[in-house]
Amino acid sequence: MERADAEGFVEEFNRAYEEKTELRGVCGHRFYGDERDGGGDEREKQDDELSYFQIGRRTALPVSLVEEGRYAYVSEAVVGALCEGEKGFLTRHLSATADDGDLPTTTSEPSLSVEAALEYVEDPDHVLLPRNGVYEGVIDEWERQGRVRRFGDSRYLRVDEGSEVAEDPTDETDCWIHTYDTQASEGSDDVFVLDDDGAALVQKKGRDTRPPGFGYATEYEDLNDDLPLTVYFGDERRERKGDDEFFDVVYRVVVSEPLVEGGVCRVRRG
Repeated sequence: MERADAEGFVEEFNRAYEEKTELRGVCGHRFYGDERDGGGDEREKQDDELSYFQIGRRTALPVSLVEEGRYAYVSEAVVGALCEGEKGFLTRHLSATADDGDLPTTTSEPSLSVEAALEYVEDPDHVLLPRNGVYEGVIDEWERQGRVRRFGDSRYLRVDEGSEVAEDPTDETDCWIHTYDTQASEGSDDVFVLDDDGAALVQKKGRDTRPPGFGYATEYEDLNDDLPLTVYFGDERRERKGDDEFFDVVYRVVVSEPLVEGGVCRVRRG
């Protein structure tokens, strides 16, 4: 593989990732060792005390796809799956934190999930909803009520802070709607309501991570140094399938455990 081809492939995956990831929007976010808050050795020491997790995928791709520059052919779908994994990762950790009693849990009928959380989250900025028939119906109901607005590909909910039922609102705020795959969250179907400071995490770029445990082409490793989504190319080609050969690709992000720092509430279906 030509280095320029590999570089283009890595850049395309990161372009798709930057467009699709919602993790930084839902959580407070900074990169490992970020110097904006003072940085230096003390910042890295603090970051080293956190637990880090890999969210990634391994897939087989045709060699010709890279050599012919058809990167977008796969990046949208495969990176989208990884970004779903990020939201599943977040909801699993928030569920565990709630189970430990370190964030509040309340119950409500699905359409009033956000209102039910207002006792604990004064100014909600994000709501994470499980992607299932019940909550898809709830979003449809909110849209019929005129409470859902759109900004590009994103949606936000007009939350009524003035009354229990969101009709004739007196004091409204915007709450971004995010949906998550319940399979990625290992079966959780809870709603999470957060303010912008509710949870925070640290993300590592390629230069700060350890390589994955599989045989990869080391000559392309440095392409990941300054990028949040790392891509490693398998060092062996597989047997031909039809008129093409295949090789393995591992792509991943590495993030810390989410730390609950402000307003977060888990809402269970009543």
